[in-house]
Amino acid sequence: MDLAFLVQVISIVSGISGLVTGSISLAITLREKRRNVKVALKWGIDATYEKTSGIVLWIYAEVAGYQPVVLQNAGLHVKGVRGSLLATKPLHQNHFPLKLESGDHFQTSISSEVLIDAFRALPTKGTITARGYVGTVFGEFQSAKITPDLKKLEDLIALVQNNANYTKYKSFQQTIGMLNMNSFTELEEYLHNIVQNGFEIKNVL
Repeated sequence: MDLAFLVQVISIVSGISGLVTGSISLAITLREKRRNVKVALKWGIDATYEKTSGIVLWIYAEVAGYQPVVLQNAGLHVKGVRGSLLATKPLHQNHFPLKLESGDHFQTSISSEVLIDAFRALPTKGTITARGYVGTVFGEFQSAKITPDLKKLEDLIALVQNNANYTKYKSFQQTIGMLNMNSFTELEEYLHNIVQNGFEIKNVL
């Protein structure tokens, strides 16, 4: 067999193989992007909690793919604990199973007081890390992990407890909906300012 012809055949076979591999990779990528949910954990205030501080950990989910997704449940996974640690409180207008279209979002919150009680009772020792998740028939989608500082969380709850400025703010918050912050530090600063200086409506709208 002519060497040049053999080289040509090998090149053609290699090209076809590369095309097939690329097509498979593209198909897998497109299939994964059809149903994609971005999940995030954010600290904030949920004024619907009337018997607690209202300081909460929000589980926020947004459908980032182009196919609808049906959420079956949501909660937290904690390192060292098998399964879901906590059941979460869906907001009144959201009930599982919940169908979300592309671009839709869902949020639910977990009371800080519940978090503290649950984490204190864990059999695990050392640093606690947690991830938020939402469950679908296609599997779970999870957030990045966080490391809650329980002592700081307890101090923040104590700060706002029975504080007139915070009570007034919390009542007002019921009229404008949820509040979330990008970090726990931002929430600390925000609440310290309310407790010490009160708040003006123009600053929180």
